[in-house]
Order: sequence, then C-alpha cells, then structure tokens
Amino acid sequence: AVAAGRVEKLFDSKRGGLTVYQFDVDDKLAYYYAHLDHYADGLSEGQQLARGDVIGYVGSSGNANTLAPHLHFAVFLLGPEKHWWQGTPINPYPLLGGD
Repeated sequence: AVAAGRVEKLFDSKRGGLTVYQFDVDDKLAYYYAHLDHYADGLSEGQQLARGDVIGYVGSSGNANTLAPHLHFAVFLLGPEKHWWQGTPINPYPLLGGD
C-alpha cells in the first residue's frame, strides 16, 4: 500500500484484471492497483492498511500483455459521493514524495 487507509473494493474485471481500490484515511483519495497476479493472503474489503503493507503481486491479468507483467497504478481525487469508480485522476508523483 502506498499510504495508510482501507481496502474499498476488490474485483476482477475484463480490462484491469485483479484490481484493488484503496481509500486513504480521510476518504479523499482512491488508489488504484490493477493487473495483479494475485492478492496478498487474507486481503479483504474493509481491511485497514498501513503504508508498505503488501496487498498483491504484479501480474498481467485483464487486458495486459502477458509478456509484460506490470502494475497499473493511479490516484483519484474522490468527490462528495465517495464512489471509487468516479474519481478525478491526479498526478501521483507529488503525493508520493516526488519533486
């Protein structure tokens, strides 16, 4: 996990494959992790996370090229409705300690 928060949604989609949506502790940001090979043992919706917790393993699930396992990662600013599927994408670099 890139930050503390909780697992909001786990699912397997045609495009993203095995996916995790994580909300931050203030429910302002959603972190998106997709194309996972598998989830960490015992990972469940509602689970509290600390920064650095293992939530899954890089893979090529969904529509990813099977010869190029990778993590599709994104950060979304949540609206007042707190829908994980309706956030506004933002640049993750400054949030994660980049210059």
